[in-house]
Amino acid sequence: MTMIEDPRRQLSYLQQCLSSDKKPLGLFLGAGCPMAIRLNGDEKRPLIPDVAGITLIVRDDLAQRPDCEPLLKIVDEHFAKDGRDTPTMEDMLTHIRALRAVVGKDEVRGLSAENLDKLDDTICQLIHRVADKMLPNSETPYHRTACWVDAVRRENPIEIFTTNYDLLMEQAFEDTRVPYFDGFAGVRKPFFDLRAMEEDMLPPRWARLWKLHGSINWYQVADKGVFRRI
Repeated sequence: MTMIEDPRRQLSYLQQCLSSDKKPLGLFLGAGCPMAIRLNGDEKRPLIPDVAGITLIVRDDLAQRPDCEPLLKIVDEHFAKDGRDTPTMEDMLTHIRALRAVVGKDEVRGLSAENLDKLDDTICQLIHRVADKMLPNSETPYHRTACWVDAVRRENPIEIFTTNYDLLMEQAFEDTRVPYFDGFAGVRKPFFDLRAMEEDMLPPRWARLWKLHGSINWYQVADKGVFRRI
């Protein structure tokens, strides 16, 4: 017989954990978080769609472009032949970049290097356009999270992990004047500093923000590393 835990007891445990000043704590923000914020009070329009919603926007736009629509069909044929149903835009980018790594100056599975670069650039531009949004006010869940991070003096920094490309958590931290470290150092041309991440000598008051899938303000320079736009 399966025992059902008392939800109030579990909630109490969670509150104790989150209020502790000694335990290391981490939060994960998934793709559904921006959907909690609606545009202009419209309950049907999230600030940023989830992965399925972004994929639909990307596919619709590609299908309307004369230079991309035939390429989209070829990629769809690849997924169909490989038995992969309903690929997301992230699946598409991974597939395109895997082909680009081996195509050289030839073609692979009906796509040239130029075709693959075109698809990659266009998809990234579309994702950037969808994800490049601002929080509408200072009362959002992101702002509340930032305030919670700064509410208690802790022995260990709060770490926030996210797979999202947007800058909503950054905005909330800056709006509420909460210092944070995202792996980059510098002002004129911030660069990704792996050593700073490994040594982690920053004060515990600084939150750590880890963007697992990258960000709309990151870019890569061949043979030089990853940088952040300001």
